[in-house]
This record gives sequence, structure tokens and C-alpha cells, in this order.
Amino acid sequence: MSPPSGPKQKVYRVRNLPFHADRHEIARLLAHSVGAQIQGKALLSDAHIHIHSLARSADPWEHLATKTATVSFDRDLGLENGDSRGSGMEWRIQVPGLRGALILDTHFEGFTPLNEPDQHSYDCIAISGLASHPFGSWQPHGNNKSFMWIRDVLPACLPTFRFLTFGYDTTLLDSKSFQTIPDLAARFILDMKSHGWSSPTSRPVVFLAHSLGGVLLKQVMVMLASSGGVETFMLGNIKGAIFFGVPSKGMDVAQLLAMTEGQPNQVLVSDLSVGSPYLTNLGLQFEGISELRRMKFFWAYETRQSPTTVKSPTDGSYSRTGPPIVLVSRDSATSGIYDSKPLSTFQIDEDHSGMVKFPEGDARTRVVAQNLREIVDSKEGVDASANAGISGFVNSMAVPGSTSGLSKGSLPSDTMSFTKSAVRRKFTTDVALRSIQAPEQNLRLGQIDAAHTHTFEWVYDKKSVGFTDWLRKGSGVFWISGKPGSGKSTMMKLITTDERTSQLTQSWGSASRKVAANFFFHHRGNVLQKSFEGLLRGIITQVVGKEPQLATILRQMLINEYLDHVNSEGLGDLPSDILELFNRYNLRYNDRVDRAVRRLMGVKDASEQLRALLSTAFQGIDNLKREQMENSLLSERANLERAEATGALSTTVQYLCATTLQIDYSEAFRDLIEQWLLGMDLESLITGLLESSGLNVAKESQKGITGHVSAATVKRDVAKCVEREARREAIFENTTRLAWSRHNLETALSRILGQTMFDLDLILFLDALDEYDGRPEFIAEFLVSLTKKTSHRTSVRVCFASRPWPIFVEEFAKCPGFRIHEHTEGDIQAYCVDIMSPTLGPGLALSEIVPEIVKKSQGVFLWVRLVVEDLNSEAMLLGAEVSEARRVERLQRVLCSLPTELSDYYLAIIHRIPQTSRWDTYVLLECVSRAEGSLGLSVAFTSLQYSRCSSFKQPQAQLASRPLFPDDEFVQDVRTLSGGLVEVIHTGSLVAPNGPDFADTRARSRSLQFMHQTVQDFVQAPEFKRQVLGNSAYIMFENGHSFLFKTFFLGCLSRARSRIDIENAGFHATMAELTTGRSQYAIISDAPHSRFEGSRDVSRFPDSTASMQTTEWASWARQSVMCPLTFAAFFGLDLYIRDIPSVTPWLPERDLPFHSVVDALLGKYRTPEQALETAKALVRSGFFPTENEILLFVASSYTW
Repeated sequence: MSPPSGPKQKVYRVRNLPFHADRHEIARLLAHSVGAQIQGKALLSDAHIHIHSLARSADPWEHLATKTATVSFDRDLGLENGDSRGSGMEWRIQVPGLRGALILDTHFEGFTPLNEPDQHSYDCIAISGLASHPFGSWQPHGNNKSFMWIRDVLPACLPTFRFLTFGYDTTLLDSKSFQTIPDLAARFILDMKSHGWSSPTSRPVVFLAHSLGGVLLKQVMVMLASSGGVETFMLGNIKGAIFFGVPSKGMDVAQLLAMTEGQPNQVLVSDLSVGSPYLTNLGLQFEGISELRRMKFFWAYETRQSPTTVKSPTDGSYSRTGPPIVLVSRDSATSGIYDSKPLSTFQIDEDHSGMVKFPEGDARTRVVAQNLREIVDSKEGVDASANAGISGFVNSMAVPGSTSGLSKGSLPSDTMSFTKSAVRRKFTTDVALRSIQAPEQNLRLGQIDAAHTHTFEWVYDKKSVGFTDWLRKGSGVFWISGKPGSGKSTMMKLITTDERTSQLTQSWGSASRKVAANFFFHHRGNVLQKSFEGLLRGIITQVVGKEPQLATILRQMLINEYLDHVNSEGLGDLPSDILELFNRYNLRYNDRVDRAVRRLMGVKDASEQLRALLSTAFQGIDNLKREQMENSLLSERANLERAEATGALSTTVQYLCATTLQIDYSEAFRDLIEQWLLGMDLESLITGLLESSGLNVAKESQKGITGHVSAATVKRDVAKCVEREARREAIFENTTRLAWSRHNLETALSRILGQTMFDLDLILFLDALDEYDGRPEFIAEFLVSLTKKTSHRTSVRVCFASRPWPIFVEEFAKCPGFRIHEHTEGDIQAYCVDIMSPTLGPGLALSEIVPEIVKKSQGVFLWVRLVVEDLNSEAMLLGAEVSEARRVERLQRVLCSLPTELSDYYLAIIHRIPQTSRWDTYVLLECVSRAEGSLGLSVAFTSLQYSRCSSFKQPQAQLASRPLFPDDEFVQDVRTLSGGLVEVIHTGSLVAPNGPDFADTRARSRSLQFMHQTVQDFVQAPEFKRQVLGNSAYIMFENGHSFLFKTFFLGCLSRARSRIDIENAGFHATMAELTTGRSQYAIISDAPHSRFEGSRDVSRFPDSTASMQTTEWASWARQSVMCPLTFAAFFGLDLYIRDIPSVTPWLPERDLPFHSVVDALLGKYRTPEQALETAKALVRSGFFPTENEILLFVASSYTW
């Protein structure tokens, strides 16, 4: 029942509730525990308590799961000794028998789950507005607070959604906070990460955002887009939102400015005003980012005036009794789309606050539910219908009546056994390992610097650190802790690669198999390099790779997963489908047919066939190269089949040889590809089997003759059979790609640790646990449980390195280990002497300065590296004529002025750079940050030259007069502009794609990279642009992708360039749109058509050959870069297409053929979905008179 009306109720949130308790038990628990806290100890029974919601905590990393409830009480609790926090209070109540205190609060800060769906498919997060309560702002006016529509209505309408609120402090009056909207957004991103939304298995997210909450969400999306790795993944999981009264173009804030006058939060209020430059810039970026991500939004606007807030002249209090005004106009609330996209907007006849306070029974909640459904349903409808069509074939093949030969649905027992064996043969050990292995598994290890000469070797020689004893006979966990930059990763690299580690783990006479595996967390890497799933994949791959017997565990899990999907769709197997065809046509299924069907079972495995052909034809190349060829050909299979059907196989294979495969073309290789394709022509083989078994297929002249079946009927039935086989193949491919969810990975590891096949001693080396992108409590508990999850035949030990975070100290303080920075004085001294001796010589300066460096370093090697660089530079400036005493004095003064914290040091380095060079500093660091891999030296040079160009014509004069690339001079420029944060590395081969003017071959072997991952963190932080550029950062959208686009695009159209330059121009143009929300219209549209036409001459491309003049490569070059429009279509520059003025008569003026645009859309970088989206952008921009004209043409050009 609802609580009675009367004095205004309070709604409380209760956290840390026992997970297995139901509502009645929770009510009794609260009556006892909360009742004991009430002033006067008045009786509180469970009848006074109303549990409105009870759901699992939003924290997925809890070791012991808990629940969170929203509750109300029939009586005033009168609780004392609470802590004031944000917009409410908080009390912690100790309960005997519970692991932690119950947390009772009214502030609702952070995430509050409101329901727990049985089938959890989506998350919906509600974000409240300015000076509003995170929970109460969504409740109707009045004293009765028993109803909240998001909690009480939406879960019933959308049973697969989990609904949550997010609370943050935006108090206006008497606020001491100077937080800005970007500050709030950064905190929200961190909270989302810590609650699992950065995990690869997290659910898609939609939002309900009111007022400031919508501006906050926009800022979050812009910040996610401009970051990398995990943040980009999180952005991809956002499907859309419903905005309620969000001031996209500002709101009337006069009353709010009066309230906040003189307070530090006045800046936040000013940013929400009408005409705010902040909102204008944010809106432009958000619009572009959301459009490219195909997100869907609905915009609600208010149609009643809101009372304003006025100050009482008597007591100075504020009340909403002022004259009513429209706080957020319709144009602002709908971001200006009311007229152009009316179906994406809807009116709510309430004031600004009341527009989200729906009362019980309000029909508008159903409108919100339908809008949420539309946001998430568009793609799933296609998938569901496709699966239904395929699985429906089961019934369509059934025919009544008996047949000759075997009875319907019956196969020989040995054939059924053969079929099951065929499934097992598909999931080989190699397939299992490849399915679980992460491509980036060894990438981080290779990036870590090797230890300086003879440093860190004390780990084997110094008995007091205990490492060798632990390797020989230790157990459990060994912890190498240390400060950031103290050399932990370098130490772990030494340990995992040094032969002494392996020798020390061997025990004489032991029959136990010793297996070592490692994983190096990498915070700036991709999702798998920093996630728990990545860790599990890395460990399992290495252990199974070294002990292949354990692969049976993985294989059986894959087989079960595959069969579950096949059986759920009623797909059966190929022999059963062929038997149904024989029954349908009354053909006898005899031993001969059965043997033929078994042979067909081998036809369907495309990868296995291709692997066998390549192994025979290319016996002289290594397995890695052969595997790369196999993967490339499998990915091009659809294109090859289409080419074979249209007679274009030779040119297609020539193109692949010259580009993707990078091998010489030969007719023999072309024949091999044809043999592979024909060997997979299952439709012809099945038709032939039917005809050889007596099926009479009617020709055109035989239609209607008794005993003959029409060719169309046979073709249709066989096609259905092949379709089902294709679906089974797709399930096989999906199983090998997608089977390894976090749950399955945990199960696999648990079974490996529980194996009983042989005695196994497993030792794991894990680096940088502090770079794990999740809750440290979780990873710490995982390590503890890992050493305990053993069978009588398996033991596990773990050596890990991390910063000394409190949770690690709490969990592992008593474990063996050492703090690395307490043992590196000798290493640092040796390093300083080796590096500084050439500059300072062996005299007084060296003996005086090095001990000071060692002392101040506190064991942080990275800090030492920066200091040594600074001191060497200073010593060289002083010159040889300066006396030794003065040199020592000056160097000591410099040393004392240097910050001791790395983040402060990086900022100090930036501040040293003159303002006149700050732009170049920003460009350089951004380009290094955004480059794919390390950045080619000459690419960086040219990027700086072109960074200020805003049109194609602007750089032409300097291009004509510029000398050859001065690489040695520029190396010094790099050090100066970056302050030493970027280093030049010699690769010996081309690491990054070439840029313009690579005349000096030395440039091809030099690249740029950050000196440490902490520098990457610094550069990709939201505040970096402002720290470098100051206030001008707010009016500047460009980032590293923008600069690199200019480099490749302007260069490849200015003179003869290679295909890879055009590809990189397109790549960075695409990424610039994705990360900034702005197009490169000014540059691309300014390029003359003659430049594109010149680049169409294939002979101008250095990596093409005369034999390629008639291949698809020539067609690609002619068609894809013939004008700005086809360049944009080929690379999917949808924002560029959107920004082309509608009055521009592109096609009539240039007489651009229709097929040229379509060919560009069908380029090798375009998936069918991407091509169609770009085609729609072309239609919206008016390039084609009807949508069907291009959309149907594009759709029919793909094999779906």
C-alpha cells in the first residue's frame, strides 16, 4: 500500500544490503538496525517501512554482491549524527553479522540501480539537472513520494532494461565549488569506468537527461570521442538519449546569476546562458560525433512558463515566487531541429522543472518508453528477422508421406557418428588457440625498454629481496611494488625474458611440468590490453600453447557453444538436410549417396581447404606469413566469389597480390584460388548428387512432363540447403570469434586449474596491475583466489608488479616481495654516471651532482631520465670555460628548481616552452598521440608545416620553394618543441606511413614516440589543450588527426604520391570527423579537380607496376580519387558531404558519372552498412533525385 499523505516524505537509499535477502527480510533488518538509531529509541516495525525497489548494486566488481534499495518510512526518523553531503545526508549503521555497514542516505550521489531485469540487455541512466535532486527531481510534486515513474513504470514497459539514476552535486546557493561542466563530465566518465561500462562485456547504454544533465552528457560524449582505447569503446556503447529541456542554445540564467554572484560556481551558470560560446562549440562537436555514430535522440521541450527565483528582502532566503518566464525555448531545447526533424521532438505541457515529474498513470511515460524502444530496436529487428528466415527453412523442407530408401529423418549410425566427428575436427587445437588469443598479446612487452647495462640484476643476486628463494620453493604471491616510473615494467621484462628465471623454477627430480605465462597491462593500449578479459585470454593462450593437452578443455567448450546455437535455431547438419532433399524428390539414399555426402562434409570448411592448398603451394615461407595470407583471402572470399562469377577473377587476384598479399602474381596462384572457390561450390555439388541419383531436372522444353522437376524448384530447394549450411558456417565463425565472454573465460581458466591430467606448476608474471581498467579490489581478490583455485595436481604462483595502492597494500603487505625504488640507488647512480660523464667529465661536477640526483629521485628512474636530460642541456650551455665550482653551483640550483612529481614535471616542461612555439608543441604532441603506431619523422615535420593551412591553395608557395627534408635539424627541433617528452627511435624499416618529401632514406628509419606511457596520459587528458594553448583552446577544434590529414592529403595531391598516402589521408579525415565532430570541408573542397585527375594516372604511383594498369587497382585509382566528392564517398566522410552547400551543382557542373560515385561507395574500406549510410548522406545533400536510385544500387552490389 502507499504511505499515507501528510508531511512531506523523504526517500532514502540503502546500500550494502545482503544479496540473498528478500523484501520482507530487508524490512525486518531495517526496522531493527535503523530503529536502534532513532532519537529516543522509539519503536520502528517493518510495517512502517516501504521497500520501493531492491536491485543488485551497480558495482560489478564487488567480491560479495550486495543490493541497493529505495525505501520510505511512515514516520519521521529523526536520525542524528549524519554526514552532510551534496543535496542530502548520509548515515552508516553497523549491523552484527554483516561484512560492512549499511549506508543510508538521502543524497543519492553516484549510481542508484532501480530494478534488476531477468534478462539484462540494456542500461538506461537518468541524469538530473542544475540544482536538482538526482532522485527527487523525477518524482511528482506533492508530499507523497511513493511514486517515481522511471522506477515504477518503465521497467514493466521495457523488461530487458536496467534503470539507474546518477547523482552529482550542482548546488547553487552558498556553493564553494568552482567545478565546470568538463570537470563534471570527467568525473562521470571515471564513475562509469569504475562501474563496469568500460568492460568489453558491458551492456549498451541509453540516457534520460534533464536540463544541465543533457549538457553534461554532450560533454561526456565529446570527451570520450577525443580520447582513445577504452573511452572510444564506451562511446560506441552509447545508443542515444532522450533530452528533456536541455539548453542546447542556452537558457535564461539572469535569476541564477543573481543567486551565484560572487560565488565560484558563477562560471558554470554563465556557460548555460543564451549565446554562450561554450554551448555553441559543444553543440557543433556533439552534432557531428553523434551523427557519425548513428546515435538516435529525442528532444522534449516545455510549453509552460516557469516561476523565477527571487530573494526575500527580510531573511535573504530564495523562493520560486518571481514572475514566470520560459527558461528554455523550444528552439534551444530541440537543438534547432524542430522544423527539420519534427518526429524526433515532442512537447510536454509543463514548466521546466515539472516536465520530468510525471505522476502515476500519466500517459506520457508510455511515450518515453516507446522512444527508448526505438533507440535500441532498429538494428535488432533486422537480425531477428534474418535468423527467423533461416531457421524457418526446417519446416519448409518437410514433405508428407513415405519415401523409398531410408525412412525420413534417419541416417546410418556410422554417418551420424561421422557427422559428430566432423564437428570435433572443425574445432582443432589451432582453432581453439586462435579463437582465444588476443593479437596484441606480446605488443606491450616489446615496447618496454630493456634494462640499462647491468641494472636490476640484483633481483637475482640480492638474497634479502627474496626473489630467487620464491622462484625455487616459494608459493602464493610475490609483489614487486614501486612508485610510477621507478622501473617496474623494465624489471618485469627482465624477469620474464632472462634465462635465470626459468632455471630457478626447475627442481631436480620433479615430475611436475613447469609453465610460465605473463601479462603486461597497458593503460594506453586497446580494451583487451587493459581489461580482465585480456588478462584471462593472455594466460589461457600461453598455458594451453605450452601444454596442448589442455586444449581439450577449450575445444569442448567451443563445441558445446556451437551446438547450442545450431540446436536452438533447429539447423541440424548437412547430411540430414540432404536426406530431406532425397525424401522430397523420392530418391533412394543408398550407400553410394552416403559416401558422397561424407565427402561433401569436407567441402564446407573453407579455412581448412585454403590452409591445405597454401601449405602445398607455399612450402618455402614461414607459418606466420602463410597464416596472414589465409586470413586475408578468407576476408576477401565474398569479393573473390563475385569476381569468379563475373569473369574478373584474374584482375582481382592481381590486385590482391600487389596490395594485400604482397606477393608476385602468377597464373598458377590464380588457378589455386579458382580451385579453392570451385571446391566450395556446394550448390553445384549437391545438385550433381541429386541428378546422379536419378532426379530428372526439366529443361525449358520439358516443363510439365511427368516425372520431371523444374530447374527453378531444384535451385530453390538446394539454395535453401546451402543457406542452412552457410548459417552453420556463420555460427562456427561467430563461435570462434565471440564465444569467449568473460564468464566462459573464467570457466576455462577454472577448468585448466582444476585439471587432473598431469602435475602442473604454473607461475604467472603480471605487470602494471595499477593500469588495469577496473576496480583494484577486484583484481586483488582475483590474485588471491587464483593461488587457491588449485587441484591436487595443479599449483599456481603469481609474481606481479604495481604501484603501492592502498588496496594492494591491504591485501598483499604480508606477502613476500620488495619495493623496487628502495633498491635502485646503485642502478640510478650507474645510469647517471654513464649518461652524464660525456658532458660533465670525471671531475667535481659529476661527483657532486650525481649523489644529489640519486637522493632526490626517490627511486623514480623516469624522473632521473628527465633530470639528466635537463642538466646535460644546462651544462652544455655553460660551456667549458666556466669554472668547475661555478658549474656545480649552477647545476645544483637547476636541480633544486625541478619538480619531484612526474605530472608537475611534465607541466613545467610545457610552461618552459615559449608562447610563440606553443602551437608547434601542441601539433607535435597531438600528432604523436594520434598516429597509428610510432610517427614517421618526416610526417611530423610536414604536419608542422601544414598545421595552420585552412585551404588547399595556402601551402602551394612553400611547397614549391621548400628544400629537402632537413632530418638532423628537425631531430633537434623535436626535442626542443616537446621538451624531451618525445624521443626519436631508429627502426631500421619504415614504421609509419610515408608523408611528402621523403627524399632522405634516413628519414624512413626514424620515428617518434613518447618517452613513457605517463606522457601519453598527460597529452590525452582533457585539460592538455588548455595547458598548452591557454584560452585559445576553447575556439580550436583541431587535433592530431586533423593535422595528419592535411599532411597526407595536401602532399598526395601536390605531387605524385603512393596509394598508402591517399589511404592515410582518408583514414585521418575519417578519424578527425569522429573525434572532433567537425569535417575537413575547407581543405577538401578547395582542391582543384585537375589535381584529383592527375592523381588518377596510375603510372604516377610508385608502388604500382605496368602489369597493374588494367587491374582493379587501376580502377580504384581512376574512380576513387577523381574529385572531392568521390574521395569523400570512398572514405565515408559523411560530415563533409553534409557540409557541402545544397546549392553547389557538383554533378551537373562536373558531369560526374553516377557509377563513379557508386564505385567509390563500394570501395574496399566500406562495409555494406557504412556504404548505405554514406549513400543516405549523399541523398540528404541532394546529389541524387530519389533515394532508391542509389540506395538500391548500392544494396544490390553487396553479397549480404
